[in-house]
Amino acid sequence: MTAGVSTDTCYYNTVHTRTQTVVINPDAHSWKNNYQVTTASNCTTPGVSTDTCNHNAAHTRTQTVVINPSAHNYTTYTVTTAATCMATGIETAPCTRDANHDKATRTVVINPNAHNYGSFSVVTAATCTTAGSQRKTCSYNSTHNETQTIAALGHNWNNNYQVTTPSTCMATGIETDRCARDNSHSRTQTVAINPNAHSWKNNYVVTTASNCTTPGESTDTCNNNAAHTRTQSVAINPDAHNWPRNILTNSFVWDVTPATCTETGMRRRVCRRDNSHTETETINALGHDYSTTWSYMLVFETSNGFREHRCSRTENGTVHSKDRETAYATGTSGLIFLLVDDSYYQCTVPYNFSGTLHIPAYHLDGDIYRPIKTISGASNNDFTRLTFASELQMTYINSFGFSNNRNLTSVTIPAGVTTIGESAFYGCTSLTSITLPAGLTSIEQGAFYGCTSLTSITIPAGVTSIKAITFQDCTSLTSITLPAGLTSIDRFAFRDCNKLTSITIPASVREIGEGGLYGGFTFAGCTSLTSITIPAGVKLTGVQMFSGWTASQTITIRGKANRAATISDGWYSSWDYLCNATINYVP
Repeated sequence: MTAGVSTDTCYYNTVHTRTQTVVINPDAHSWKNNYQVTTASNCTTPGVSTDTCNHNAAHTRTQTVVINPSAHNYTTYTVTTAATCMATGIETAPCTRDANHDKATRTVVINPNAHNYGSFSVVTAATCTTAGSQRKTCSYNSTHNETQTIAALGHNWNNNYQVTTPSTCMATGIETDRCARDNSHSRTQTVAINPNAHSWKNNYVVTTASNCTTPGESTDTCNNNAAHTRTQSVAINPDAHNWPRNILTNSFVWDVTPATCTETGMRRRVCRRDNSHTETETINALGHDYSTTWSYMLVFETSNGFREHRCSRTENGTVHSKDRETAYATGTSGLIFLLVDDSYYQCTVPYNFSGTLHIPAYHLDGDIYRPIKTISGASNNDFTRLTFASELQMTYINSFGFSNNRNLTSVTIPAGVTTIGESAFYGCTSLTSITLPAGLTSIEQGAFYGCTSLTSITIPAGVTSIKAITFQDCTSLTSITLPAGLTSIDRFAFRDCNKLTSITIPASVREIGEGGLYGGFTFAGCTSLTSITIPAGVKLTGVQMFSGWTASQTITIRGKANRAATISDGWYSSWDYLCNATINYVP
């Protein structure tokens, strides 16, 4: 802008100078070196910055401003995440110069009305007459709610009136229609009086009685008005007869055919209104008038009869009876009966009793038969024959029960007896026969001792032992049958049975003699026995078992080779003392 000056200095004196004008230099600017952006760069285009000359502001110089990648041109923002009542949102804008450049974002402030409500839920249901309410809740915050009123629904009548109070012949009624929404809501209207709507008592009262020839009439009354009535015919009553009566007692008069105990009777009457009307009734058979007292028939001392309850009425001479049962033989007259423990009788035979003695099975106590189980007083008596009732429940013949009855000739022991006691028939010197029952299991010692007239006897299978002196001095006994199961024959059992001609010892016997110094003599004095065989396995354990035997008699010992063998086998050492019989040993 301005010409310059150039100065030259004096060599001699520097203060001496000379100048000359230096022409303007268009390029000799004095730059401020302060570039100012005159055209801004952006995200797609470089800009320009300008520096100004100090001499002349019109003199400028420029330089490029590099592209500014952040200098976008954002114009229209669009919401991409809406703000809610609880959270800010986001809105974005694209660069107008280049759509590929990043979008601008900015926060959208919380919108207090931007709720996310669901569906309404009924809080209080509306009714026909009352409004309800419904509410919806924001899913962002359960305290944000919106409530609406639900208008009252009004009634929804069924338009189907039903009679709730029927009209009657005297009063109007009521019919009611109900709301379909609430059955407790109703409306009513009047039902007119119904002259036929009676409330009958359904209690017809006969006003004119019927009889066997003419119908009657009965009347029913309305509960609402007693003047309202209805009637119905009462059918002829075939039973409403006019039966004849006794003019004195006013009781009915019948023609009667009497009944008996077993046959029905009949009575008949005729109606006075119509003689074709009759009534016949059966008179039940009277039944029997049985006595409570027994009637006893055909009962004797030794044979049973019967007893029965008899009717007090007879029919054509026939006696009616019931409950017939055995009436037991009374036993020989004169027997004495003693009740024991209120359950059975002891039968006592009086002293010097003679003839036949029959022991009954039962004794009658009032109307009750009680069994006889024991007998006493029968020893040392004079009866000649002894019989027992077959039903006798006695199981035991007492010790010495019939001993020393010197006139007794025969006895049959009843089936129930299992034991004959000690010396039961001891000394019955006239007894020729006795029958023992199959169930007998025990004959005690001396039972038939001294029965000097007894000729034979069979011992039942259940007896296992012939006890001491059972048949001693049975001097007429010729034979005896012993059972197969017999195991022992005791001391003196057959002593002095001097007529005994045969006896077979069963193989089951294991001991004869009963052992010891006081045992033995079992067959002593049996001088009519020609022979006897002692089976193998038997021990003779008593002394003088065959004393008095003679040389004409034979004893066979089986299972032993000699006498020494008997001793070594435990036989009593003097078993054969005073025995002269021939003894054969068969090993």
